[in-house]
Amino acid sequence: MRFGIYAGIFLVVFNTLTWVIAKLTGNDSILNVVTGYAAIILCLCFVYFGIRWYRDKQNGGVLTFGQGLKTGMLIVLVPSFCFGLLDVLYITLINPRFYPNYIQHQEAVMKATMPAAEFAIKAPQMRAQLEFYSKPPVDFALMFLTVACVGVVVTVISTFLLKRSAAKAADL
Repeated sequence: MRFGIYAGIFLVVFNTLTWVIAKLTGNDSILNVVTGYAAIILCLCFVYFGIRWYRDKQNGGVLTFGQGLKTGMLIVLVPSFCFGLLDVLYITLINPRFYPNYIQHQEAVMKATMPAAEFAIKAPQMRAQLEFYSKPPVDFALMFLTVACVGVVVTVISTFLLKRSAAKAADL
């Protein structure tokens, strides 16, 4: 849990700083997306350190694939929940214009890059999809799953790197 809490705190602090910087510079949509994914990847470094700590301090230097997977996924739950909750707070309280502004931006890009007939078909579809994503329960689920999916990959990689049998642990 400790490493999950560290990851959650890192994610909240990193994204809060990003929002402040974005607000000061006036560029809130693209910067938030890029730094949001960077924060996810950086905070999930705690998965590696948590699995390693479990192997070395709790499990006598031994780590099976199942133990690593279980430990990593328990760590991932905390930042996943934090990111989902933080994003809902952002779109409902901090920047309730985020999705309307994002939709407007996407429509402008589509209008500039598509023929008028294609734009007339695709723009309403994109608008409906983004309006659906902007609902707090859907937004929470999407953000939770985004971190969780990346977390699964990081957990599997970390577990393969840290996996150690009892025989290897005895040699160390």
